[in-house]
Amino acid sequence: MKQGRGELRPSTHDTRSWDGSHGRGCSCDENGIRWTAYAAVLGGLKATSRGLQGRMARLEARHGLSGRNSAGVNYEYWQRWDWSRAVRSGRRQRPGSAP
Repeated sequence: MKQGRGELRPSTHDTRSWDGSHGRGCSCDENGIRWTAYAAVLGGLKATSRGLQGRMARLEARHGLSGRNSAGVNYEYWQRWDWSRAVRSGRRQRPGSAP
C-alpha cells in the first residue's frame, strides 16, 4: 500500500524489494535513489552474512571448533568483569549492561 496525504491507497506497480522478494513500496520513485541504493547494499550484505555464517557453522561441525562460545572465551570474559560494580549498586548486573 502506498501512503499519501493521510490515506492508504494501493501502489500502481509491483517492484522487487531490497531483500529479493516481490513487494510494494521499495522503488526509486517512492523512496529515492539513495534509499534504494542503501537498501540494495544492505540486502547484499545480509545475504553475504548468512552465507558466511553457514560456512563457519560447517567448519565448526567438521573440525570440532567451538566458535565464539568456548569455555576459555567465557572464562576470560568473566575474569575481566568488574564484580565490585555489581556489588556496590546493590543489584546484580549482566555483563555488558548499563549501570
